[in-house]
Amino acid sequence: MTARPRPSITLIPFTANRRPGDEACAPGFGCSEHVDYVDSARPEGDGQACWLLYAVDGLPEGAAASVELSAWLRDDASAGERPAATLQRRPCLRALTRGEGGRPALAGAALAGGQRLVAELPCRELLNAGTAEDPEPLGFVHLFRRRVRVELALRVDGELVAADACEVEVFDAGRMGSLYRRLLDRLVADDIARERRAGLQPAHHPWYPVLTIGMTKAELYMRAIVQDLDDQTSHLPDPRWLLRVGLYLEWLTFLGIATALGEEGEALLSARERVWVATHPNFAPLRARLRIDSWRALCQARAVASPRSGPLSAGPVGLDNLLRKQRATLRFLHVHHEDLKTAIELAGPNRDDSQESWSRVFRDAERAVLRRARAAFPELERLPPRYREFALWHRRGDFRELGGAALPGWLTGLLGDQDGLFITACTRYRESLNEVARWAHGRGLMDYTGARCISRAVSLIEARVDDDPRRVQALQRGDGYPEEQAPDRSGCLRWRPRPGAGDRATLLAGAPVFAQLPDHVRGRLAASACPRELAAHERVVREGERGDSVFVVTVGEVEVSSRGPARRDRALARLGVGAVFGERAALTGAPRAPPFAPARGAVVLEIPSATLRSTLGEHPTVAIELAYLVAERRAPLEPESAGLVTRLGRWIRGDEVAAERSIG
Repeated sequence: MTARPRPSITLIPFTANRRPGDEACAPGFGCSEHVDYVDSARPEGDGQACWLLYAVDGLPEGAAASVELSAWLRDDASAGERPAATLQRRPCLRALTRGEGGRPALAGAALAGGQRLVAELPCRELLNAGTAEDPEPLGFVHLFRRRVRVELALRVDGELVAADACEVEVFDAGRMGSLYRRLLDRLVADDIARERRAGLQPAHHPWYPVLTIGMTKAELYMRAIVQDLDDQTSHLPDPRWLLRVGLYLEWLTFLGIATALGEEGEALLSARERVWVATHPNFAPLRARLRIDSWRALCQARAVASPRSGPLSAGPVGLDNLLRKQRATLRFLHVHHEDLKTAIELAGPNRDDSQESWSRVFRDAERAVLRRARAAFPELERLPPRYREFALWHRRGDFRELGGAALPGWLTGLLGDQDGLFITACTRYRESLNEVARWAHGRGLMDYTGARCISRAVSLIEARVDDDPRRVQALQRGDGYPEEQAPDRSGCLRWRPRPGAGDRATLLAGAPVFAQLPDHVRGRLAASACPRELAAHERVVREGERGDSVFVVTVGEVEVSSRGPARRDRALARLGVGAVFGERAALTGAPRAPPFAPARGAVVLEIPSATLRSTLGEHPTVAIELAYLVAERRAPLEPESAGLVTRLGRWIRGDEVAAERSIG
């Protein structure tokens, strides 16, 4: 007699590039979130709960079963935890479905085996989970974030029979950026007030550009993260890593400056906050890594340039204040990016999608520069529009906008000619981020494809300088912005509905490998496929990762490369609409190789290996086609196999006579 399986409950772990809402589109592709946010700055805000996917198996027939959620707040500095009083034994029995406009939505569900269900963690309730000893669970002393242990308990006929647990990291989005704001509102404002100069404003301060542009950059990528978590979009493969890095960087910068200023910096903190920073164990990792001497040297250069008379006059300051701002910004970024390395160490390794996150941060920095430049550099407003645009967009050696000629940049550079503000900011910031990425890669904290993590091809500003509107549109579209929207406008991120199963079946019919399948079989493949929209140069397949799916290009092109010496990639081919890739790893279980990424953005359908294998068993001709693809793709890397590939292709296409002749 076969023993009945014991009832079990299993939480589905987080997977980069996927969202819980994918389950509504393609069953089996969804995952749990491992991060969420609350916004303490909006008391009336509701926000979507964190979705955790789980599966229940082995339920006795006819038994009364239920699933309950409980949560505990964890401490970073100790192994302790305490229960969140309002988040204990919450019933959680919901299923994902496609709602209005194809958006993922929740509906009532019955508990049954073989189905993925949803537990909701209402993270906003953590704001009300304070105690006398810990009044602000996500407050200053907790660095505006908290780890939360979540447990799902399966009860049958009222008795606990199984449980599973995971950890979710929750950030207070309402307080992220507040430390930079303190530097602007207190330090910069006090410096300007001490100048006692008529007409002087915070925007004239040497630190104003880097602080205000940095805050805007953080606001832009935070907006993308919020939409990913609220609307189940995929602007970032793993929002948690970027939230960690950004928050640690803000703390290191703020505390470094506050400590370096000594008594002057005490005004940046309340008396209670100063005690916490000096003694609380949560701040110990930060205290040990502050670059106080570097910030102290920088803090001594905060004076605004004195006004001059004549052509360099710009109201309360001179145009030479621009040079002072440039020097201060470069020195600030140097120390800031040393802190960025420390922030990456504290955030932990991300070898899966750090390149995509890094490119997104870079483009949001470009958007911030384009959007805030005129406010950050009011000195430029004294220039005529023609000369102002020249100062912003000038490419070294190119004087055509002023009625001159285009000369070699190296020649005019000898005479002091420089790129304009936008191009300089783009180049310097890209170099700095790439240097940090190289450092992190050498320590196993990040990974990327190519000689540089951020290439010139992913730059919005470079695309505009190159007069390449298609590239600008592709980068905007890939980051979720309307194509017609200029990068210097903040705008709104766009939610794009994913194609339904019928639309996906039509797309699959355009792939020659699957075109021969009967409609009902192709429909089964389509029902399991998950559409993925890729930004320009976003890796859909990463070298060395485990492959459990195959991809079909439905929009755009995907480029396949091979890794050469010195991390340089060589393009092998471009795959257009209908092309299939990732089949080797899906069929053999071998690690992914080589990398695949679209040059301008693309949409692909991802089909799980399990569904594909069952289809291949019923239709072996598809298996032969995929085997030929594997051999054909390996041929450039293994020249000795080229003849075999040619013969195999002729057999597949029915030219058996030619195949026999080639053997002879």
